[in-house]
Amino acid sequence: QDFGIEAPHLFADLSRNLIDRQARTLLAQLARECGLAEHRDALLAGAHVNNTEDRPALHPLLRWPAGTPLPAENLKEIHASSLSGLDEMLSSAEQILLEKRYDDVVHIGIGGSDLGPRLALQALAPQVLPDAPRLHFVANMDGHELAAVLRGLKPERTLFIVASKSFGTAETLRNATSARAWFEAQGGTDLAAHFVALTARPDAAREFGVGRCFAFDDGVGG
Repeated sequence: QDFGIEAPHLFADLSRNLIDRQARTLLAQLARECGLAEHRDALLAGAHVNNTEDRPALHPLLRWPAGTPLPAENLKEIHASSLSGLDEMLSSAEQILLEKRYDDVVHIGIGGSDLGPRLALQALAPQVLPDAPRLHFVANMDGHELAAVLRGLKPERTLFIVASKSFGTAETLRNATSARAWFEAQGGTDLAAHFVALTARPDAAREFGVGRCFAFDDGVGG
């Protein structure tokens, strides 16, 4: 109990770590000296804590529950937009399940745009519906990975999800371009109905041929 930290939906047991009361006291002192609480508050308030790109880091805002007070007034519009985007995404997912138009969904991304969805699928695998489309991931720039995924797929029964914040990530665009070429070479029609994008640059995605974009603020890291 002395080394337990509790928060909503979370309990951290630190008692199994190589730490004693003195070390804990010193760590807390170091956190105060470094201004950890102030940096945390700045992050949550939307300050430009991403010094490299001179932007805020808005990941926490995407997880902020609806109807609860925000840490700063200037975040209201972005928060409302993220909630609206989430509703649109959930509605589209339900529509895909109901229409049964796709047998396979191919997710194309790299780094955080790949690992996050993979983790979500792994965590929620026991709850996947038996008649849901099969989900495949492509992240490797080596074309063999994409070729192996596409083998046996039917273009008219396949949906591609392209995840790239800038819609300019070299590896992701190369795989997306190869997927588009495969789709067209296999006789696929209505490209826009078979490609969706997760991006902060919906204009670039639509220029590529994507029909539906789920946009997010560029303060969210890609």
